[in-house]
Amino acid sequence: MVWELSRPKAGYQNTTIVDVSRNGMRLIIDRKLLRGGQVAIDFRGMVICGKVQYCVPEEDRFAVGIRIGDVMDQVAEDAA
Repeated sequence: MVWELSRPKAGYQNTTIVDVSRNGMRLIIDRKLLRGGQVAIDFRGMVICGKVQYCVPEEDRFAVGIRIGDVMDQVAEDAA
């Protein structure tokens, strides 16, 4: 799931993570995200915060590039 932090009332949208690297990730989503916008991605108990680098149409969805800024491991933080 991904949230646009600048538009919290828009809620979250489901996403497919296509690729992950040390500094970024590529997502496929249903709605367009604004370039430069801050997002939070919930992935298997972690929250990944980042910035939208691009958002381009891909078939009937959008391909989104995210530059990762921070990763918070909720499981480890809950245990501390």
